[in-house]
Amino acid sequence: MSNLLFTSNHHFGHKNIINISNRPFKNVDEMDEVMIQLWNAKHHGTYHLYGHSHGSLADDIHSRSFDVGVDCHDFYPLSYAEVKEIMKKKGWVSPFGR
Repeated sequence: MSNLLFTSNHHFGHKNIINISNRPFKNVDEMDEVMIQLWNAKHHGTYHLYGHSHGSLADDIHSRSFDVGVDCHDFYPLSYAEVKEIMKKKGWVSPFGR
């Protein structure tokens, strides 16, 4: 489990977060590009778990991501094993040839 990485609050596409959080980017495109490059350099084949959308975002079966918010799971938390099982059903293919 030492390879588990956690992050949050990327705010991709949120131009005002640059000023709100005093982020060192000229614009939202630069911010998004840099954060994606940093993430990709750190680890491949990761999961993107999100919430705060209250089930309003459509699930992408080709993405290793999904909404773990309580609104999507009968108001109960998911275990790591449950997350892994959900991800196994996704049709994601690594762009890195793994």
